[in-house]
Amino acid sequence: MTAGAGHGSRSQPCKKPWWGAVVGAAAHQGVRIQVIDRQPTPWQNGQAAFVRYWANVGGTRMDGFGLFALMQYDTNSYIFYQSYVYAPAQVFSQILPTALQTWASWSINPAVYTERLMAAAQSMRETGDIITSAYNNRQRTYDSINKGWDQYICDAATPRVH
Repeated sequence: MTAGAGHGSRSQPCKKPWWGAVVGAAAHQGVRIQVIDRQPTPWQNGQAAFVRYWANVGGTRMDGFGLFALMQYDTNSYIFYQSYVYAPAQVFSQILPTALQTWASWSINPAVYTERLMAAAQSMRETGDIITSAYNNRQRTYDSINKGWDQYICDAATPRVH
């Protein structure tokens, strides 16, 4: 399995097995994961798959099932979403129905979602203001340097009589 994340653009979204990055990231934490099956599922502005897997966590075999998604939000950045359940292999089949019911019934409070979305938008505006301010300061500095350089050239070119 490829452990690379895969990169793409808006016209060509990630086509490599990006979910391999999840496996690769887990391996760096000392967890061995083996994908048993995956089923792609529609995801707005991205790619997603339901994944059935097993993992070796601290010497214990764990079975798992989850939804993993990757959404591109600009030319170089992605959002990774994951929602999963896992348990020791010997009890996984017993807890899976309850876990799936809980998973299916869960939703975020619309007010909380709106609040978080507005906070993220405000943070992005503040970041934009910082970038704009830095650009304006840089431009003022360049203008000042150029004005000083012009003055130096003009003064040096003017003959002086003592």
